[in-house]
Order: sequence, then structure tokens, then C-alpha cells
Amino acid sequence: MGVHAGPYNIRWKSYGGPTAVGRGLFASNDCTPSCAEGIQTVHKIAVKLTELIACRGGLPAYTFAAVEGPGFDGEPYDLRGTSSGGNPPC
Repeated sequence: MGVHAGPYNIRWKSYGGPTAVGRGLFASNDCTPSCAEGIQTVHKIAVKLTELIACRGGLPAYTFAAVEGPGFDGEPYDLRGTSSGGNPPC
């Protein structure tokens, strides 16, 4: 699907508990013939955040995100990443 922007306009049905659930939008660009000239398409998505942890100072953060919609498989993505050495998203 080319270049993507992040999810936006998320409306949370629940947030702050063990699981956060919301719906929002995601824009994609087909980058044809180039990303500057490509066609941007906006898709409706569903977002689910899980595995809430406490960060420094007790601030909460979710460690997994799953997105359902065109171009997404709904599988959880580890927000801690691998380049940061597995550090929480804090």
C-alpha cells in the first residue's frame, strides 16, 4: 500500500483499563508514480491496546496494539520494539 501515516481521529470506547478499544482512521498512499503524486486513501480502522504496565513515576502505558482494517491483519504488535532493547513504551 505504499507509504502510511499513523492512525488518527481515534475515538476510544474504553481506555485506561486492562484493554483499550477504539475506532479511527488511517491514510495510505499508493505512491504511484511517486509518493508526492500518489493517491491518498482514508480507511476506517479498529484499534485494540493491551497489556497495560506502569512506567517510571507510575504512569500507565500499553505494550501491544492490534489494528483491524484494510491492509492490517489484526495481530498484536509489540510497542516496546526491538531497537530500544525491549524497553517499555514509556
